[in-house]
Amino acid sequence: MTISDYEKTRVLEIYSRAEGSITKARELLTEDNIFVSVSTIRNYWVKAIYKINKPGGKRFNGRPIDEITRRTIIRAYNMYDGNLSRAARMLGYSQDRIKQVWTEERKLKSKGNLEEKV
Repeated sequence: MTISDYEKTRVLEIYSRAEGSITKARELLTEDNIFVSVSTIRNYWVKAIYKINKPGGKRFNGRPIDEITRRTIIRAYNMYDGNLSRAARMLGYSQDRIKQVWTEERKLKSKGNLEEKV
């Protein structure tokens, strides 16, 4: 995947705000409407010789996720045409986590539609 010079610059600039966390960097970039995969961020940071914090305690493992992450995962449904494996690869979350959020969102929308009709 090729990204623009502006996106490359933003990926490198976001390092200090993300405190070396690739996942946090992706979330911050997504807030700025810059959609790049965690592997893209990792590649640019490695080339720039940035120290990358290893994932570990910040994995979700069934714990609740914040609203920004939830919205990012929900937007990915349309972005990747419902392709679960592509969304997981690009977002850096497990397919199970993404499927869980997509399923919960569908139930919430259905419930909302039913309440509106009554």
